[in-house]
Amino acid sequence: MGKSKKKKKKSQSKFKFYFINILLGIVIVVVALMIMSSILCVIHDVEVSGAKHYSEIEIEEYVLTGKYKGNSIYVFADNLVHPKKDIPFVESAKVKLNSYDKVKIEIKEKSMLGYMAMTDGNFAYFDEEGNVVEVSNIPLSDVMFFAGIQIEKAVEGEPLGIDEKQLSRMLAVMRGLEKYNIPVNAANFDENGNFVVAYNSVYINFGKGDNAEEKVKRLQYILPNLVDMSGILHLEDWTTQDTDIVFEKTT
Repeated sequence: MGKSKKKKKKSQSKFKFYFINILLGIVIVVVALMIMSSILCVIHDVEVSGAKHYSEIEIEEYVLTGKYKGNSIYVFADNLVHPKKDIPFVESAKVKLNSYDKVKIEIKEKSMLGYMAMTDGNFAYFDEEGNVVEVSNIPLSDVMFFAGIQIEKAVEGEPLGIDEKQLSRMLAVMRGLEKYNIPVNAANFDENGNFVVAYNSVYINFGKGDNAEEKVKRLQYILPNLVDMSGILHLEDWTTQDTDIVFEKTT
């Protein structure tokens, strides 16, 4: 019995010895890695891609945060655990390591067709499906502003709060313009509810009716004849059966 007790004590003491040494070794390695990380992984270069609405410095200020924001390993790990979700007009921001001292921030911006003013002073941004993607007090100069209507309420993920027929007509026109590569520099609903877009100095009145895609299809053949002209192209009452289109020239 005495010998077995001695063997148990020896095996337990050996286990404690190895356990303590292994644990101490792990601690030393971790501390060494932390020291090396703090010395070697200082960020010297930041690459930003995909950002159109922000400068590189602004993106860095949004994404590289925290006490150790100058450490590449920290910002990489922090972004994995706590990805930035509060950047206006941005769907996602990912941090990647290019090397131990270089990081890359990949920005994916929200898809926005345009925005409208709200009665509370904010702006409702919406996508090609007519759904609200952002509510902000910031007017972006590189996104189309749709004038003539003020919205009382806008909820992200829900349809834009305007008349369904107006929304459907507006989206049909804008899709058609994109399809036929017709760039416009302004868009609005006039006092009569007609949807009007500006192509250089030509204002194209699509009216309140249907046949939006047919009107845009016809438009691609008309506009080359209106180069350097100013005026209003009336498509309000045009149909596929009526070939008459009035251009009200101003200059």
